[in-house]
Amino acid sequence: MTGDEILRELLCSLGNHVRDAVIRGRNASSAELLSAVAAETSSDTIYQIDRVSEEAIAEWLSANWPDSEPVALVMEGIEENETPVFPKDSLSPKWVLIMDPIDGTRGIMTDKRPAWVLSALAPIEPGAPCPRLKDLRIAAMTEIPVSKQTLCDQASAITGQGLKATRLDLVSRKTSPLTPRPSR
Repeated sequence: MTGDEILRELLCSLGNHVRDAVIRGRNASSAELLSAVAAETSSDTIYQIDRVSEEAIAEWLSANWPDSEPVALVMEGIEENETPVFPKDSLSPKWVLIMDPIDGTRGIMTDKRPAWVLSALAPIEPGAPCPRLKDLRIAAMTEIPVSKQTLCDQASAITGQGLKATRLDLVSRKTSPLTPRPSR
């Protein structure tokens, strides 16, 4: 397995962890609690469901991100001057991890429609300007299903290597390959 493939698998695992944390949070509390305003920042309203995803991300990265591939995390909910790095003691990140922890917050917190955990990695080149979206090399998106949904999808890709997609049955916990197709 190549280094990029390992990183792709890590992003998928991170997405799975966030999805499962949101599902557990939804099952452990009422929808009203997850939709409660947790904080107001200059750029966004942070809901309790956002806190669930943010805590899951920090927990997972602290426990699972490899020391050999330090990453700087950029995502909603983190102020510009507070870019955390994982592993915590790393001085020179090799990657920028850009995340939208819950793309579709309002729909999922009211259990009306699924949302997605979006994550992507861009390499940091020493002396080069900060990476931009065009520099993304590895990406993953993991579906967060509504409570009545028993199947959820995940898609990931490495630049130049095509798409890998899977479908998880939440009841049996079995994963199967998925071939995405355009809508008719």
